[in-house]
Amino acid sequence: MKKQAEIDRLTGLYNKYTYKGKCSELIKEQPNTFGAFFFVDLNDFKQINDTYGHIVGDKALIHFSNVLKEINNKDTIFFRIAGDEFGIFRMGLRNHDEITDTLQEIKKCLQCEIVLEGRTIPIKSSVGGSIYNLDATDLDTLIHYADFAMYQAKEKEDEYVSLELFDKGVYSSQKEKVSKGDVVDTIIKEKRIYPVYQPICCIDEGEVHGYEGLSRTNHPAFANIMELIETAEGENRLDELDLLMMEQSIRGFKGEGKLSINIENKSPKAIEKYMEKMIQVAKEVRISVQNLTLELPERKKWTKDQLEVIKKYRENYQLQLALDDFGIDFSNVSMILELQPNIIKIDRSSVSGIHQNEQKYFLVKAFCEFAKNTNIAILCEGIEEKAELDILKKLGCDYGQGYYLGKPTAFHM
Repeated sequence: MKKQAEIDRLTGLYNKYTYKGKCSELIKEQPNTFGAFFFVDLNDFKQINDTYGHIVGDKALIHFSNVLKEINNKDTIFFRIAGDEFGIFRMGLRNHDEITDTLQEIKKCLQCEIVLEGRTIPIKSSVGGSIYNLDATDLDTLIHYADFAMYQAKEKEDEYVSLELFDKGVYSSQKEKVSKGDVVDTIIKEKRIYPVYQPICCIDEGEVHGYEGLSRTNHPAFANIMELIETAEGENRLDELDLLMMEQSIRGFKGEGKLSINIENKSPKAIEKYMEKMIQVAKEVRISVQNLTLELPERKKWTKDQLEVIKKYRENYQLQLALDDFGIDFSNVSMILELQPNIIKIDRSSVSGIHQNEQKYFLVKAFCEFAKNTNIAILCEGIEEKAELDILKKLGCDYGQGYYLGKPTAFHM
């Protein structure tokens, strides 16, 4: 009876209740050797059940279990943890060569197939491994690390057997992302975003035409705002953060002229929510929506549905539109024709050192000539030297922005 309680009825392997005890026994027998622990997950096994039924699915599990049993080694145990999840533990490895040989043996063994209703179907698997006395010296941590490695393997799934060993560097990086995700939540809830404003100047006269609202955070977890934005995007919190940055920029604006604010790429429904919030906040602080310029980053692709929503609000509220970061990644004329922006902002990568780079000179010149013929204003970003400003004046650019013209600063009451 005790033996039966230890065994998985379907496969004859150790079950989820007893495998830890069996692993501990192996460790006690050879505590000073290396051990290799593996979690094995059968990929897309649900599809086999859905296509052929659970009876055939059970036959596939039995077949896979028999494949495992072919690894004939007295220091190795096999177990079934759940439906299509298995485990392997081998102790007694004396050096790194034996660890490597074990990895190759396991991977080769798991490259198996099964014949179902006359069809030969490969059984693909994701395998995560960790090494006892190398990655960890206690069983629970070893199991946790193998589980983490298995999910790293599942992200690849590019072959019959995708096998990943635990990587401390990757693990630490993932833990940091998790902790930073918590910080994103804190920043949004506590509104730990503050705005600064960089002047946008007329190129010819040098007068301030308006300002771009830029966001900053004083939270020590993030070195800069882009790191915060990227983390928020990974945590599916970017829409909330974007709303907060927009609201803080509008509420904090005390300058004269137009205010430019940035909108991140998002779904059409989220764009509508952003627009309604922007209009509401502008009314509350008595800023005319006509004095707002919405900047769309051109580094990300925008769909026709997204642009239709934005253009609807432009038409209804006489909102200005600017195509930001022009000259990076997805630059194309079709985007200009679809959006019909009031302003094209040429990215600093095309402006920096323009007085010393003939290619940049002719590139910006072409932008300016195109814009003049289509009634679009050109704004050049990242102007840091007088020589750059002089060239841009000569080319007929309309507006400029950069440290030479003015650094981002906060307005004080």
